[in-house]
Amino acid sequence: MAENTGILASLETLDRRQRMLLSGLIVFVALVVNGGVALVVKGVLDDAASRVTLQKEKFDTLQDLGQEYATAMAQIEAAEKRGSQFAGQALPAYLERVAKKIGVDEQLSVTRTGSEESGGVTQTRYKVELKQIALDLGLNLIHEMETSGYPLDIETSRIRTNKRRDETWYTFTFEVVTFTLEGA
Repeated sequence: MAENTGILASLETLDRRQRMLLSGLIVFVALVVNGGVALVVKGVLDDAASRVTLQKEKFDTLQDLGQEYATAMAQIEAAEKRGSQFAGQALPAYLERVAKKIGVDEQLSVTRTGSEESGGVTQTRYKVELKQIALDLGLNLIHEMETSGYPLDIETSRIRTNKRRDETWYTFTFEVVTFTLEGA
C-alpha cells in the first residue's frame, strides 16, 4: 500500500486528542469567518436599507411639495380669475359703484397715497373715507368690499362717532391696498 502523503498523512499521525483540538480549531475558524461575513453582509444590508429609507423620505417630500405646488397654482389661477373680473377697473371707480349701490356715494372720498411693485404685482395704496353716515351703511360698504372678490386688502380702519342732537353719525376711514398683476 502506498504511503499517504500530505495533509491526510499528517492527520493520521495525530492522536485522538490532537484531532479533536484540530477539529475544534477548524470549527472555531469557520464560525469566526461566517460571523465576520455575516457582519459585513448585515452592514451592507443596513446601509442599503438606510439609503432606501432616505430615498423614500425624499420621494414622499417631493410628492408633498408637488401637491402643495398644485394647490398653490390652483389658488393663483383662482385669484387671477377673480382679479380679471375687475381688470381695468380702478379702486375709485369700483368703490363709487359700490357706494352708489348702498346709497352713500355723496359721502365717499378716495385718495391714492402711493404704489409699489414687488414680484410682478403692483400694490397701490388708497385712503378711503365715508363721512357722516349711518353705522349700518358703513358696515354694508365694508361687507361689500370684503366679499366682492375685488383684489384689495383693508389694512387699517378707523370709525369715529359724531353725535348731533338725537342722531349719531359715523365717519369711516380705511387704508386700502389693491393688487394688480403686471401686464394686466
